[in-house]
Amino acid sequence: MPTSGGGFEQAYNAQAIVDTDNMLIIAPTIKQACNDREQVKPMLDRLTKLPATLRKIEHLLTDNGFAGHKLYVLRKQTVEPMFGTIKSAMGLRQFSPRGLDKVKGEWTSVCLA
Repeated sequence: MPTSGGGFEQAYNAQAIVDTDNMLIIAPTIKQACNDREQVKPMLDRLTKLPATLRKIEHLLTDNGFAGHKLYVLRKQTVEPMFGTIKSAMGLRQFSPRGLDKVKGEWTSVCLA
């Protein structure tokens, strides 16, 4: 991944579909892509593979706020706490294994916890 000071760093882009009613991550994934916008369709494809009771979509909220400002500001109390809990309470600031497949496994395990 490119860094702000120039150059590159081994990093991953964590993605998650969150059930905001239950505050649960229902579809986590990891990518080695900088652009979140390119991840919307693959994440929606993952959602269609979940059981019907988990795939009812009322609103889609993305980092760029395309789902409307009033809903977007709710992300800080519906979606972002999941990432905050993982970083602060669980202490995951970096991944332990090397390689995308192993990191996907660790990310999925952390999201289940």
